[in-house]
Amino acid sequence: MTVPTLRPTVADNVTGIILLFLGGFLLLRGLPGVVQVLRARDWERVSGTVLGSGVAGYQTQATGGHMGANVQRAAIAYRYEIGGQTHTGNRATFGTPLGFGMGLGGIASAQAKRYAPGEEVDVWVDPADPSRTVLRRSAPSSTVIAALGVALLIAGVLSL
Repeated sequence: MTVPTLRPTVADNVTGIILLFLGGFLLLRGLPGVVQVLRARDWERVSGTVLGSGVAGYQTQATGGHMGANVQRAAIAYRYEIGGQTHTGNRATFGTPLGFGMGLGGIASAQAKRYAPGEEVDVWVDPADPSRTVLRRSAPSSTVIAALGVALLIAGVLSL
């Protein structure tokens, strides 16, 4: 009795290639935010004050004859002092926002509500460039996107 061998079909290879492509795209999209978090490990924490917060809407650039997407993001302005000089910043986290315009606008609003005007906050400052700051040394959307990319890459390799 012979044991049948399982050979990948053309459809299996196409699926694997698509998974590899999508996984690579997502990994490259999410990786910059993750790298920023890793580089900010040595940033200095200083005290700051929230000047204002809200939701900013904008439209992404149109490509390929398609309209851009309407996106919302939390907009937080804050003041901080380092080296005897007062600065302002507006970056809450690293990475890029997910498409908050696609039914997820509540996420941007909830993020903005976390920061009330006049509230004292920790501000993380790049000692080499005090104009580079962030309120939270994290990149939630970039981490999710990069992890999904890795998972798709693994699935693609296993399906080939």
